[in-house]
Amino acid sequence: MLKATNNRRFAFAFIILIWVFLGAWFVIRALDENVSLYFTPTDLKEGKAVKGTRMRFGGYVKPGSSQKLVNLTLQFVMTDGKNELTVQYSGVVPDLFREGQGVVAGGYVDGRGILMADQLLVKHDAGYTPPVLPTGQERLKESVKDLFFKPANSEPGPTHQP
Repeated sequence: MLKATNNRRFAFAFIILIWVFLGAWFVIRALDENVSLYFTPTDLKEGKAVKGTRMRFGGYVKPGSSQKLVNLTLQFVMTDGKNELTVQYSGVVPDLFREGQGVVAGGYVDGRGILMADQLLVKHDAGYTPPVLPTGQERLKESVKDLFFKPANSEPGPTHQP
């Protein structure tokens, strides 16, 4: 009788262990598919990135290389300091895009070695501050501030005298 209870405990522990391993395997597999790393132009030249499959490449926009083509198409050269990759991006260009800026572009590398990108992300440093508001908006902001947030020691408004 003692042996039967030990066998049941062992079977129960074994089944629990299998479920834990299956759960861990599914979690790791799901996370692995969602990890989105990027390659550099040097990785493409060394053969680490495969042409014809969807990939993301990261680097810096080479100064003097960006040019606008027809129908919202932008062409620029991405560099990692060692090698360069020509990128053609079709779509709306992010506001922070400029030469010398860090970018990540996603798409397919064609037979000519050009990245045909349909996704363009611009990297910025942690010290990013938004642009200054135009003067008209600043004046409106100040007038609303004065209207609703008057200091307690300010003079009272006009009084009604009968």
